[in-house]
Amino acid sequence: NVLIGGADTTVRWMGNAIVNIHRHPAALVELRAGPALLPQALEEVMRLDGVTRFAIRTVRAEGVVLAGQPLAQGDTVYALTSLANRDPAAFDDPKHFDIHRKARPHLGFSHGLHQCIGMNLARVEAQAMLGRLLAPGAPALAIVEVDYGDVSVVKGPQRLLLRIAV
Repeated sequence: NVLIGGADTTVRWMGNAIVNIHRHPAALVELRAGPALLPQALEEVMRLDGVTRFAIRTVRAEGVVLAGQPLAQGDTVYALTSLANRDPAAFDDPKHFDIHRKARPHLGFSHGLHQCIGMNLARVEAQAMLGRLLAPGAPALAIVEVDYGDVSVVKGPQRLLLRIAV
């Protein structure tokens, strides 16, 4: 389940990382110079441009109130995690991509009982792949085309064409 269940989301996160890092030339230069910030940069991609858009939960008890709204047992709640990760009460300048952002909890891998069981494997895979693409001496890449397809449930490139820059 860990390997198969997270394959699509991990690949899309890697695609989001490539796109975000290449859209921010200063971050790209800094990450190419040294990989120390790569884990932090990947967390920032997950916070700002996470793969999952929302989480669906069912209210399991009576008397639940969410943001002043009473909910009945059995009600369905759609938690917009992608918006929560841009909450200005939780993150300074939340719409800005910042690989130096101080680590703060985000909902990119969900939370609590529903937290992604494969998140640490996904982190290792993403760091290994991006580390190789950004390593000193690796050829520079340019984005040719990004096709996200339907982003209603998960967001990440379904198709990402790169060209080796000469």
